[in-house]
Amino acid sequence: KLAFAQGVVTFAGQPIALALRTNAVALRAGGLSLTVPVPIGNADLLPCKPTLTVVPEGLRLNCTAANIPGAVLDGLTAKVAPKG
Repeated sequence: KLAFAQGVVTFAGQPIALALRTNAVALRAGGLSLTVPVPIGNADLLPCKPTLTVVPEGLRLNCTAANIPGAVLDGLTAKVAPKG
């Protein structure tokens, strides 16, 4: 069973090491490793490197930036602007 608690991910009671890679999360336990793609879009457009946090619900990626590239703002505006 996979569990998320107190900043640690475990499987069948064994801790899993986590590492954030470009567009993926790498998991390692014992001699096994797995890379899980993270659909964050175009990493070149992100204004910062996300941080990975273990929360009771799973994994959380956070990104905070003061300057957002124009291409990202244009895309967000197109998606939230009312049509018609």
